Amino acid sequence: MPDRKSSRCSISSPSPVADGGIGAQGLPLVVDYGWLTIVAAPIFWCLETIHKLVGNWGWSIVLLTIGIKALFYPNSAASL
Repeated sequence: MPDRKSSRCSISSPSPVADGGIGAQGLPLVVDYGWLTIVAAPIFWCLETIHKLVGNWGWSIVLLTIGIKALFYPNSAASL
């Protein structure tokens, strides 16, 4: 049998955030909210904080939505 050299195909993945890889460098510059930054930045901060507590983005969004609804409930109830 002929000696076959195995060909290796290496796919390099981005280095982790801890190593300063693509996950961390310039990430805040990716999202530009424009003039909505005044509203979006605090909401995103709340979302990240809830995610640190819950550990799941889906539940973080659900809890943030419930929190925003609870915050504006007095306005909603007054309009009825």
